[in-house]
Amino acid sequence: MIGQKGFFYFFLFLLLAMSEVFSQEKVATVIKNTGFSSQLLKGERDARSIHLNDFVMDDSSLLTGNKSNLQLQLTDTTFISLASNTKIALNYFSSDRPVLISLFKGKLRLKIKNNSFYVKAHIVTGK
Repeated sequence: MIGQKGFFYFFLFLLLAMSEVFSQEKVATVIKNTGFSSQLLKGERDARSIHLNDFVMDDSSLLTGNKSNLQLQLTDTTFISLASNTKIALNYFSSDRPVLISLFKGKLRLKIKNNSFYVKAHIVTGK
């Protein structure tokens, strides 16, 4: 039998473990998805596939596969389109602070509705 103290510590552990997942805010909705796309949430080890009408969470990474396209609509009605083989990280701070997209590979198209938007591209060139 666990006892009262053991139950308390178990409950506290569960509360702390789940708080990171539930504290993430929904920042976008998938409005078009062809092929395979996935989302890696902050603090998670495994990505999950995303589908039409799924929510994209703040501070997550998105990846599109071969022959895949993904279109998102942010809560401020900004549109993001990702081409195949694209990887980004999305940080949507709040309605009064800027959005930051880190483009690690691939192609990205934006239709921006607000003035607080930054794109950080990681570009490496060589022979």
